[in-house]
Amino acid sequence: MSLRPIMLTRPPVEIMTNDGFWDELIEGGFKDVCVSWMTFLNEAESGEPLPSHEEARPRVLSFFDNKGGTYEYIPVINPDNKLYEGLALKPPHRSNEYNPLFTELYGAFERAKSKGINLYLFDDKSYFEEVGYPANTDGSRGFQCWNNPEVAEYLIARTRDYANQLPMFSGIVLDGPDYKWEIAPGERDDLFAEQCTCNYCANAAQAMGLDLMNMIEALGAFKLELQQLDDEKVEGFLLTTKGFLGAVDWWLSHPELLNLLRFKYSTIEDHLKRTYEGIKGYLPEYQVMTSSRTPSYIALTGHSLPRRDSYTDFQLPKLYLWSGNQPGFRYTVNNYVDTLSDW
Repeated sequence: MSLRPIMLTRPPVEIMTNDGFWDELIEGGFKDVCVSWMTFLNEAESGEPLPSHEEARPRVLSFFDNKGGTYEYIPVINPDNKLYEGLALKPPHRSNEYNPLFTELYGAFERAKSKGINLYLFDDKSYFEEVGYPANTDGSRGFQCWNNPEVAEYLIARTRDYANQLPMFSGIVLDGPDYKWEIAPGERDDLFAEQCTCNYCANAAQAMGLDLMNMIEALGAFKLELQQLDDEKVEGFLLTTKGFLGAVDWWLSHPELLNLLRFKYSTIEDHLKRTYEGIKGYLPEYQVMTSSRTPSYIALTGHSLPRRDSYTDFQLPKLYLWSGNQPGFRYTVNNYVDTLSDW
């Protein structure tokens, strides 16, 4: 197994038109760059506050004249509508006034390629789906459930569209999808909240001989168990669950939770397999990489790293080891400790 760093960028992509941007990455040891959130920025009152603390870097701050503002996201490409025929999901469009900026960015990508940099797309819903930005008034993005088979078909079409218009790119990083893993109430990724009960999820469960609502109810019962933990229960659990098969009795007494894990693993794998095979069918030379959360709690998100080897060219787990904000490892561990202590 070999390891190599891949740099994921954020807006504004306009700073990439300066050759110094690519030279600095090369000097830092990066030869692989994934251009995430590939959007132009347009200042607008109804937009999103930028830059965020994650984007507070010299080149970015210079773009914003060292002051914040609110910006809307403009897709870099205009879609080839023929690729999306028959799909209910529609790609975002932009006005032709951005054509000169696209030409400039296209040239920057060509120069990056000539410098030996490998460029990758990013399956980020903020620019892959029309409803991605701006956020709705309640903060939701309107993303589609990945158990809808059309989501994979749309992603395949979108990848082909980008590959045709930006031929210097040689692959794509699939961003998840992930089921939730947090337990702190109010967190974006609270696994006990906002369970999807759409027809696609219900049908996927039924195809496995499972009942979606029974699994969701079991998850609620498990939360109640966690809220009623005490020293005696924790010590008893630790004493009776040692060894490879030590937790069998516990899982057998919580069959619907085991079914829920099966459901998560199966549906994530089905979506990623269809996406991987679909992209490879049209772009066999494309490298398709899969990104997921920190391996220590990846089981809750529905990903299996060993199984994923058969439908990804590279594994890209997000380590975020010392990140103190959502969804970093340190942040999540701290939330678990604080939440269980509060309960």
